[in-house]
Amino acid sequence: MGALEILLAARLALEHWPECLQLLEEIEATQESLGEGKHELARTRFNRYGPLLRLGHLDDAKRLLEDCLGVFREVDDLANQARALTALADLWDESGDSSQAVALERQALAVSNRLPALADRAISHGNLSNYLGRLGDLEGMAQQSLAAIAYDVTTNHRQDLAVRLENLAVDMRRAAAGGSRYELPRLPDLLARPEFTALKETLAAGGVDLVELQSTIDALVEQVRSQAEAGG
Repeated sequence: MGALEILLAARLALEHWPECLQLLEEIEATQESLGEGKHELARTRFNRYGPLLRLGHLDDAKRLLEDCLGVFREVDDLANQARALTALADLWDESGDSSQAVALERQALAVSNRLPALADRAISHGNLSNYLGRLGDLEGMAQQSLAAIAYDVTTNHRQDLAVRLENLAVDMRRAAAGGSRYELPRLPDLLARPEFTALKETLAAGGVDLVELQSTIDALVEQVRSQAEAGG
């Protein structure tokens, strides 16, 4: 890691967004002077998205992400295509258009389903749950939430699972305040839906015991429900 990258990491930690943008521009200029290709430059430029979003420069962030996505598609960089699509979904959601966010996140998930990084699939399912919830699609929200939790439990991503369960607690409390009870669907019912074929195939390929997985998820859900009902 060079001096500029070290300084950038420090500024990111401090959330000094204008300085982050300046440093990223300097890093990109250095890479360009060294003869780096447009793919590598796009990977660096992509990192401007976060600071631009936090500074409220949504139009600039949108143009940047679309340009980067075009490069990633041109060179068939699937992992960064998924990242760019997820970032665009986040941007549209921030702009108040959750319908467009859903469409873009579904594209990101379709790409991630072709890759081995299961954590990225879980993130997309979690994002879809949030966006669908904002659109009032409670059934879709619960389905996507279960898919994300299933991936997190299977891969033992405890930190991501903890965030997922915190969101679940919020959904449970919100439902209770409205006089209803928030429930996740049953795993077999979810896996029977074509939309979740990738999850079904992944669990089968990993030899995951679905009864055991359902039992684990049930225990987690009831623990969250107890804490939510107790005001935790």
